[in-house]
Amino acid sequence: MAVLVGIDEAGFGPILGPLVVSSTAFSVPQTLFSEDLWQILHKSTAQRRKHLAGRLLITDSKKAKTKSQPIRHLQRTTLACLKTLKKHPLTLVELLGELAPDCLDRLQNYPWYKKIANHKLLLDAADINIASNVFENDLAEMK
Repeated sequence: MAVLVGIDEAGFGPILGPLVVSSTAFSVPQTLFSEDLWQILHKSTAQRRKHLAGRLLITDSKKAKTKSQPIRHLQRTTLACLKTLKKHPLTLVELLGELAPDCLDRLQNYPWYKKIANHKLLLDAADINIASNVFENDLAEMK
């Protein structure tokens, strides 16, 4: 197996507002390491919003934002990927509990997280289920 790692950050920094830095790591069969994963996962993922057609958008956070719904694609991709791991957060606190449980106590120190307990995730459960199932099938074909 080979391990592929990706990182990204989103936000304005700790002085101007929230900053999120994240990483992902994927175990990939060695035989696929030199393959084009975009082609392998083409049924379930895309790099651009144009012609997305229900697939999960996996790209730089700045490219995923839209003016009308700045976190829609980021949230949809995150929730669909978590669903493949049998995780189903419904609130921001539950989501952070899945992704970074050690951060929850510290967040109360920052003004932009004061009302975090009131923040529900906006999601279309049917859409998340479909996207997650297609992604899971793409991943299963890699094995």
